[in-house]
Amino acid sequence: MKDDNAVTGYRGTGRLQFINDTKIQYLNDIPLQMGFQPFIDVEFPHVETDVPRIPHNIHQIWIRHHNNTETDIEVPEQFEQYMKTFPKYNPNWKYYFWTHRASRKLLEESHPELLTFYDRTLVPVQKSDLMRYVVVYEFGGLYADLDTSCLRSLDIVTTKYACIVLPEPFENGIIWENIPYRIPNGVFMCRAKHPFLKQVLRTISEIKTVEARPTLIGPLFFTSQYRRYNNISDNDVYRVNIIGDTSSPYFYKGELPETHDDAIYIPNTRYFLDQPHPWNRGIIKRVCENPSNATLIIKRMCVVYTRRGFNRKPSNFTFLEHAYTFSFDSEIDWSKRKYIPVSKIQNNVQSYNWTGSFT
Repeated sequence: MKDDNAVTGYRGTGRLQFINDTKIQYLNDIPLQMGFQPFIDVEFPHVETDVPRIPHNIHQIWIRHHNNTETDIEVPEQFEQYMKTFPKYNPNWKYYFWTHRASRKLLEESHPELLTFYDRTLVPVQKSDLMRYVVVYEFGGLYADLDTSCLRSLDIVTTKYACIVLPEPFENGIIWENIPYRIPNGVFMCRAKHPFLKQVLRTISEIKTVEARPTLIGPLFFTSQYRRYNNISDNDVYRVNIIGDTSSPYFYKGELPETHDDAIYIPNTRYFLDQPHPWNRGIIKRVCENPSNATLIIKRMCVVYTRRGFNRKPSNFTFLEHAYTFSFDSEIDWSKRKYIPVSKIQNNVQSYNWTGSFT
């Protein structure tokens, strides 16, 4: 891995030398110039193998309330440009599309304890949030929101780790919640039956009151579940664990070795979700014009902003991009949008049917 010689701010030496020379425990122990993760331009960590640890399945979901007709397997046409990138770069992966009808059938057969939550919520994105956890737990593979674009083959991503969840651009968590990181649920990938997702589903099954809130089991919930799974306390949120020659963000991720079958790997944002939310452009610019009186975490964010700017162009090593189309927005009347069959976007679409099998 290329060393960050020019960016550490530590006596002109590189990141690895800084790690070797310094006892660091918390984010504020790291020079601001080092940001939140290594500034990298290298290939994603992988191993040579013919057997992937994460199966080559792509899962996508669009739920229209109680639609049990053939129009169930349709999506708003605006998503076509993103969806078609997955078979383009991953022609040998299986593609699964999940609808209201298919989702409820799978729950009846595999997770009846979750039917109450599914049926009570009138918010489609809550149903979608639930089902992304269910289908990846049951079958393994990648889940991706419909506004996610694939830029190159994902094959090597599946070779080394058993479960991969992706941090948002650090700016999002800092601006919205004043926290050093958020783990969104719009893209993630795991082996089947991973205990992290088992914990997530168990927690949802214990929810007694289903609030009509789109974010109920969304990114903040997913972040809290990640922390719970790895025994990361409130005091640990600002802890760091920099392990030698790694591209992973600095924050503490628990004690399991990252290649353990039950572990969760956190990749550098440069590989997947690197672009800050467009809502944050103005406030980041304003805050970073004069950050002298800001908190250290804001100052760190501004160092990254000054170095990289707001618009983040994908590198040769970037796999995915997210378009932020706000599919969860209750102000959007999706019933008035033009829909197209998924079969016109993807060949060999696998859809779960009434018999409990795929067609």
